Amino acid sequence: MENTALITLDQIKKDVLFSKAGEIDKALAIVRTELDKFKPDITTKEGREMIASMAYRVSRSKTFLGAVFIEYVAEARKKIKEANSIWKPAEEKLDKWRDETRKPLADFEAAETIAKVEAERLEKIKIQGRVDTLHKLNVNPPFFEIAALTDHDYGVILAEAEEAHELEQKRQATEALARKNEADHLAEEKAINEAKQKVLDDERKAFKAEKEADAEGLAEKERKQKAFQDKILADQKAAQDKIDADRKALEDEKNKERDRIAREAFEKQAKENARVAAEKAAKEKADREVREKIEAEEAEAVRLARVELLKSDLNKLYDYAGSLRTLIIPPVECKGATDILLWAVEEAILLAEQIEIKADNM
Repeated sequence: MENTALITLDQIKKDVLFSKAGEIDKALAIVRTELDKFKPDITTKEGREMIASMAYRVSRSKTFLGAVFIEYVAEARKKIKEANSIWKPAEEKLDKWRDETRKPLADFEAAETIAKVEAERLEKIKIQGRVDTLHKLNVNPPFFEIAALTDHDYGVILAEAEEAHELEQKRQATEALARKNEADHLAEEKAINEAKQKVLDDERKAFKAEKEADAEGLAEKERKQKAFQDKILADQKAAQDKIDADRKALEDEKNKERDRIAREAFEKQAKENARVAAEKAAKEKADREVREKIEAEEAEAVRLARVELLKSDLNKLYDYAGSLRTLIIPPVECKGATDILLWAVEEAILLAEQIEIKADNM
């Protein structure tokens, strides 16, 4: 078949046309030179036929260079396939060696994870035991607060709880004793009143017997009776005064004890509130610092993971773009089929370039 292209094999370096910079430009310059020399007369039929013929020769030049490109790509693809057949076993062997090398670390990390889970379980059991102990002492902090305490801080809280519990036991014992003393006083008062009433009844009986026995001594008896009643009233008043004084003294003692217990409880609570406030502020600061550190570490981990993920994805994108550049094109005889294949190659190269550009901007 006659070569109607504007360029021939003798004018190009086929082996380096698509691998050495500037060679394709030299080939295109040959075509451009022929076009620059072409000066047809559009007003004549012959000139118009020459224009159509020149356009066809440009197209044939494209087909010619495309065929050289297809042959070059096919050869490159063949080399890539041969390289892949050599690389694949090496890659698999390196992966195997990598996994074998990492296995002790993976086993260690797995054992470390199991140990960590067991340590957390034992820590929860310990904390729950502390919560139960404080609950028995009428102190009911939430689980997470006890979990945040150091052994020293828990020891301080436990000692204070035991001290408060002991004070409460003493207070209850004091109140029980006070109630017992009051009951004893009431019983004593009742016994005194009953004794007084018995004496009064005996005196009345004696007075009545005396009155019946000696009417003449009525006036004297009345005087004696009045004196006796006055004495009884005085004794009753004295006894009542003593009971009132004892009761007042007991009440004063109870009030003093209540005031002392209330004052100690207030002072203890004030100290506890100040300590809790200081510890809370320190804990909030420590928690904030830990939280900020964890957030920073998590952000860095996310960033590194994203970088690693992007690295893997970028490699895949670049590999895919490379595969588009090295598509194997079947040999064809028909000009139309050749044009289609050349168009497909050009589009694949453009697509590969777009993929690489977008990958660079990820």
